[in-house]
Amino acid sequence: MAQNKEDLIMKRAMQVFAKYAPKYFGHGGKVKSIAHTEDLIMTLNDMRMDFVFLMEDDTYIHFEFQTTNKGIKDLVRFNIYDLLLFQKTGKPIKTYVVYSSDIKNPKSEYTYGGGNTYKVTPICMADKNAISVLEHIENKLKKGEPLTDIEQMDLVFAPIMGGGLTKEDVLSKALTMTMEYDVQKEEEIQAMLYTFALKFLDEGQMDKIKELVKMSPLGKMLIAEGREAGLAEGLAEGLLEKAVEVAKTLFKKGMDFEFVQEITGLSSEQLKEIQAQ
Repeated sequence: MAQNKEDLIMKRAMQVFAKYAPKYFGHGGKVKSIAHTEDLIMTLNDMRMDFVFLMEDDTYIHFEFQTTNKGIKDLVRFNIYDLLLFQKTGKPIKTYVVYSSDIKNPKSEYTYGGGNTYKVTPICMADKNAISVLEHIENKLKKGEPLTDIEQMDLVFAPIMGGGLTKEDVLSKALTMTMEYDVQKEEEIQAMLYTFALKFLDEGQMDKIKELVKMSPLGKMLIAEGREAGLAEGLAEGLLEKAVEVAKTLFKKGMDFEFVQEITGLSSEQLKEIQAQ
């Protein structure tokens, strides 16, 4: 099932920053492991939980990433996920719903079945100010101070924050910082920001982003390999060979299947063959 680019980036960020991701969204406690939702048999009418952490206190933290707000309809779906997970594991679950797309004040609970109430903790990225976040990050980098994992997550998620800047301005500023300063997880962060750009920007704006990143490792890999030449619609043989090389490189760097597919435009069958090599 095809996924929204924002979902894809959110899930990748949760993997890259797994140790600190719950803290970033306001949950205390330490992560024990990532709970792979496919192993939890969380499928019902082709539905699946977005991301789950098993914490050291033997509880689950469940994250859902939303670009739309369907109110109670969404809450019912999340409740089903939690009930199935509890039925399978018997472990307590706390659910956070992370909203982007300028969504504010979403519904956080509903009552069903004669008085039972289901509650989630909503997190609206539009409530964070991208201007102040980026200023803080740039000030640290100018001083040569390393970014914390929380600050690196802020850098990734800046394009879906509020604050008044355009998506193009936020993406340009964030990408520029990853190239001008020593930023940990540089290639991972650039790849996630570039995917945000693919979602939010038009062709003319993307030309500026490509020009900006062309000398970075990401730019050399994506642009020189012909990512924007129609990989998803049908590639010439030479470009296909280059896309395969890009996919191999991304897999070696630990990128997950869906992320590699989004970046290269290759089919599931092609990527499975590459993984099997």
